[in-house]
Amino acid sequence: MKQAIQKIILTLLTAFAEKEREGIKTRPAEGIAIAMKNGVKFGRPAVAIPTEWKKYYSQWKAGEISAVKFMETMGMSKATFYRKVKEYEGKK
Repeated sequence: MKQAIQKIILTLLTAFAEKEREGIKTRPAEGIAIAMKNGVKFGRPAVAIPTEWKKYYSQWKAGEISAVKFMETMGMSKATFYRKVKEYEGKK
């Protein structure tokens, strides 16, 4: 008899825990969906192309400066630099 009661209690506790886990997963998803609907931006802000970009870009393409020098001058990492080059060349 005691084991049967323990089994029932364990089953109930398991069901409550499972329900709570589902709630833990859905609440943040709902909050994110509402925030996105209201126009909230997530993640890091995008880096804008610097104002001196055009000058150094033409020097880089002409072979006057290296890509590393261009990156250092702009204060960008390698990944950001090449992403911005691709973006800039796509706008041309």
